[in-house]
Amino acid sequence: MLPTLTTTERAADFWSDRQLQQFNDAADAEADRSELVAQIAKERLKAKIAALSDDDLIGGMHSVTQQKHARALRAAFRESP
Repeated sequence: MLPTLTTTERAADFWSDRQLQQFNDAADAEADRSELVAQIAKERLKAKIAALSDDDLIGGMHSVTQQKHARALRAAFRESP
């Protein structure tokens, strides 16, 4: 005769604790991966900025200021009667 399979309260607690731990481990691993990806991206950006010449930096700043002024002019034009 085969024994009946019954889940005891202790076994159920063990199983739910195990699942919770697996979920927490997966969430921690994903958070660690996200932090690592952000750190690598930051390092690559720093390396690219360090490799830029002064002319490239000034040209980029000029482009950004032109975009800001263009947005301000468009906003002023829309608000004018």
